[in-house]
Amino acid sequence: MRIMYGFFISIGLLLAACQDDGPIPMESTGFDEGQALERGLNPDSLKQAIRNASNLPNFYGLLVVKDNELVVEEYFNGKTANDHYHLRSITKNFTSALTGIAIEEGLIDSLDLPVTAHFSDLDVSKEAITIKHLLNMTSGLQWNEGNEVIPLIEHRIQMPVNNYLSRTLTSSPGSSYNYSSVSPHVVATLISDRTNGSYATYATDKLFSPLGIANFKWEKDPQGNEWGGFGLQLLPADLVKFGQLYLNKGDWNNLPVVPNNWVELSQSAQITIPNSSTAYSLQWYVADNLKYKVYYGQGFGGQALMLIPGKNMMIIGLQEYLVSFQQSRIQWNGFLKEVFNPVYGALN
Repeated sequence: MRIMYGFFISIGLLLAACQDDGPIPMESTGFDEGQALERGLNPDSLKQAIRNASNLPNFYGLLVVKDNELVVEEYFNGKTANDHYHLRSITKNFTSALTGIAIEEGLIDSLDLPVTAHFSDLDVSKEAITIKHLLNMTSGLQWNEGNEVIPLIEHRIQMPVNNYLSRTLTSSPGSSYNYSSVSPHVVATLISDRTNGSYATYATDKLFSPLGIANFKWEKDPQGNEWGGFGLQLLPADLVKFGQLYLNKGDWNNLPVVPNNWVELSQSAQITIPNSSTAYSLQWYVADNLKYKVYYGQGFGGQALMLIPGKNMMIIGLQEYLVSFQQSRIQWNGFLKEVFNPVYGALN
């Protein structure tokens, strides 16, 4: 069976487990050694990461940006910069950004808006669930991502928002983390409902157009709404723009796109993830147990958008997403150990 859903693994533990094999001399058309040196990065460490990525069978793309300059852009296994890449759960990070924008412009009152303020037919037991809980994966509603995401993706759950919100509460809202790809889709649906338009139209008007993103694809739910939790496909250059927007604290060309305070909150650990040193905040994973804090989006198959705000640096990994859960875990681990680790080590 092929399954496509998100999961996390603690970055810190895998970094500690990885050993550096030393520099490997190589030529690379997508690596600017002079730019690396100018930006204070160890070029041998970056070459090591590129070589390692080229040896991973399902690895498609590696991009490293430092101080708003593209230092590494390499593609493998027949892929190019002109291909669209399935971001899978990194779509959730876009939903987070759009929620911050919606709050700033008054479309949503605040993070504390109860879902019952919009979905008014819910019973009173759901009154405590807020937008914040949905984005932090702490709604308390019953959901098993591993068992239910395939029926979700295959449209076998015909009305996903209604289905999810009708579930039984298994914990108090805000008290415990339970990953759900429907949770951010509830927020995306609320946004599109309140604009009387499509979610993609809102994303285009408020986020994509300001960044110059014009070429994207987006999978839809059974009702024809773009998914808020997965399904977005972008060109690599456009994913770089989104990452740089966050490194710029929400500004683009000196103009605000995402509120500065929303970007700051997104990288501030709010929720502890069980059995992990990694935390969570508004659809972002937060690893502040490293020398330089990293917060990141992660998509099934090992898609990665890693931001190191203290160093104004971004690392993007793109891989095959049509794989089993076991293979997805292998690919994420491979990215962390073989690619992320030497790139991160280039900062030392």
